[in-house]
Amino acid sequence: MAMFTANATVDGEKVSASADVNIGETLEEAVEIYGEACIWDLYKRGATLAVQQRIGGHIRSGADPKDVPKAMADFRLDQRTTRSKKSVEDKVTSLFEGLDNEQIAQVLKNVGLK
Repeated sequence: MAMFTANATVDGEKVSASADVNIGETLEEAVEIYGEACIWDLYKRGATLAVQQRIGGHIRSGADPKDVPKAMADFRLDQRTTRSKKSVEDKVTSLFEGLDNEQIAQVLKNVGLK
C-alpha cells in the first residue's frame, strides 16, 4: 500500500485528501494486480507527459520550435531535469520589465497601491 494525497480547488478553496491504494511494490506485482495492458497504458501516458514536459521546457527556455527535434534526439526517459521556480519578486519584476518608474507608479496606483 502507498499513501497518495491530492489537492483540488472546490468553490475557490483548496481541499486536500489522502488515501492508501495498493499499486504494487514491484513491476511484477503491479502487472499481477492490474494486468500487463493496464500497466503498459499507464507507462505510455507517463512517458508521453515526460516527453511533452521536456519539449515544453525547450520552448520556455527560448528554443526555436524548429530546433526542438534536434535537441530531443538523444532524450531518454531516465534523464531528469530540475525546473527552477521564480521567486515572487522575480515574477513581479518581470511584469514591470520595460516600464519606466513613472509607468510603474501609475500601474501601482491603478491597482490601489502607492
